[in-house]
Amino acid sequence: VHEGATLEWIDVNLGSRRTWKIPRANLVGPGAAAEFVGIAFAGKGQHQDVGAEMVHLAPHTRSRIVNHGIVQKGGRATLRSGIRVATGATEVTSSVTWSSLMLDADSRAETSPSIEVDEADAEIVQEGKVRKVGEEMLFYMSSRGVPADEATRMVVLGIASEATRRIPVEYAVEVDRLLELELEGGIG
Repeated sequence: VHEGATLEWIDVNLGSRRTWKIPRANLVGPGAAAEFVGIAFAGKGQHQDVGAEMVHLAPHTRSRIVNHGIVQKGGRATLRSGIRVATGATEVTSSVTWSSLMLDADSRAETSPSIEVDEADAEIVQEGKVRKVGEEMLFYMSSRGVPADEATRMVVLGIASEATRRIPVEYAVEVDRLLELELEGGIG
């Protein structure tokens, strides 16, 4: 990514038995920026191994990685992130956020972060969480007339909206439909 330019990568992974995808952005010009937003859904017999790598090679560059994994029926999601700040890449800012939603106890969610910094003034922030659709949330939703499967669907589509709200609406509708099929076990 050259001086003053911005790269935006929106990524939705679902339906395949095994996915391994880690796009990389080389920020080579001052003021360059890159952002990756990814969703990975893994069901029975599936492993989504996805993420992004940002390599800061110039000063005043910035990057952001947002990675969400959703697993069910023994599926597995590995969320990867790599941040590299080279010598001479001063005043860099980068943030990595990951979250995994486990829809059952048979599934597996993991993360694999990597950070290498050669400049003392780089600001790198990383945060992550693993959660499940809890009994309290399901009870709350059911007390308002929302069945458990519909409540789960709402949570999954809410997580996916981080990516789908940034793409044309006709694609967002298709992604939502595919996620609903995944929840029902209909893809892959």
